[in-house]
Amino acid sequence: MSEVDTSAIKLPSRTHALKVRLVGWGLLPLLLAAFWVSSGHAFTVAGDALLGLFSYGGPVLVSVVLCIVCGRRSDGLERRFWFLLATANAALLISECALAWWLLFIDPSGPTRIAFPFQPLHLVAAIAFLGVLSSMTQLASASPAARIRYVTDAGVLALVLYIIAIEFYARPVMEPTAGAVWEILVGAVYPVVAVLMLLGVVLNVSGLKVVKWRSWEKLIVIAMAVYLAGVGLWPSWYASAAAGSRNEARSVLDLLQLTGHYVLVMATVYRLTEQAEWFPRPLPPITLGRRRWLPLAFPLSALAATAVAALAAYGSRGQGGWSVIYG
Repeated sequence: MSEVDTSAIKLPSRTHALKVRLVGWGLLPLLLAAFWVSSGHAFTVAGDALLGLFSYGGPVLVSVVLCIVCGRRSDGLERRFWFLLATANAALLISECALAWWLLFIDPSGPTRIAFPFQPLHLVAAIAFLGVLSSMTQLASASPAARIRYVTDAGVLALVLYIIAIEFYARPVMEPTAGAVWEILVGAVYPVVAVLMLLGVVLNVSGLKVVKWRSWEKLIVIAMAVYLAGVGLWPSWYASAAAGSRNEARSVLDLLQLTGHYVLVMATVYRLTEQAEWFPRPLPPITLGRRRWLPLAFPLSALAATAVAALAAYGSRGQGGWSVIYG
């Protein structure tokens, strides 16, 4: 793997790097406090839209810019990592800009809880985030058989989680707030994506790294974990948005995602002030097959999901399309 010539890169001094990092962390509580206070007050439509775009979209914009800078100063796997991260955050930034546009020029009451282009943009961000996780391993260099097995296992796990998410989370939370069947099916995707990504993060932390994690890598993991916690709770956001106005539950979920974005900004700051050369660390191939229990875990979980779906289908008799969906 090629390395970047660091002779032309001027690394900051340790004192300067410490000052930049302290300033960055000092701004976080101020931003969170401003967001929390503003979420409890009603301003004009323009004020709400601009305040939301500034307080929430601002950190996302900064993270996009800094991820691009990190990508331009890196090479190989690390460059792909940063550009995929920039793509994911760019999709979320466009979503925030679309929301502000909607409030200002289309309908001051805001879009419906599921509306175009927000869910497609969330899908783009999810795909990019999955690419970020895959770039943290050497999946691309694995054998075709290993890649097929990895994707198949991930697909089975996703299906199992999806059935569980529908029956035990999305449907009980969203149905009482007049959630349509198709909206519940969409809402269940969010916790599934969050769990899969968190699992990928945990695997990278627990066994897929061969060297000691650096500070910016730890912050990336923390940022993704916090942000994904908010993503996984999207059905709860859907239910809390039924009243049509911001409330404490919605504010907490928004704070989770905002915190995740800001920690990601700090991860890029740490990377740009890192007292080290610009090169990606070696990552080992996927070694899931070494665990003896794993080959049995996926078939057993699939059987358990089949049983859950069968019981749910039986219990959903006379409830419209749910018996067909579970069947």
